[in-house]
Amino acid sequence: MRLEVLTDPAHRGEVVRARLVVEPDVPAEVGLVCVSIYPDAPATGEEEPSMLETVTHQRWVELDVNAAEQIVDLPVPLRGPYSYESEALAFAWRVVGRTRRRFAPSETIERELRVLP
Repeated sequence: MRLEVLTDPAHRGEVVRARLVVEPDVPAEVGLVCVSIYPDAPATGEEEPSMLETVTHQRWVELDVNAAEQIVDLPVPLRGPYSYESEALAFAWRVVGRTRRRFAPSETIERELRVLP
């Protein structure tokens, strides 16, 4: 499986275009996912705090099982968060491709995306 993000960076309210290549006859989907990343607990001493991730936005598009290569447009929500990183909080956007195989391991691939205000 191959995943390429054709629109990077993107502004809120714009469309992200992605290309996914999979084996024919394998069910797959592409999604736009935003996660918030924050410390599990305040840092104590010199130890780095463990970080938690929570999905704040996700939108998935099922792909045509008969096509090996597909281009998908994924809208970035106008009022959604933009890419941001600090010690206390971060918002990270990803384009994710995944297969959904019934009797074999599924495959997931993701690419970082920068979303601007």
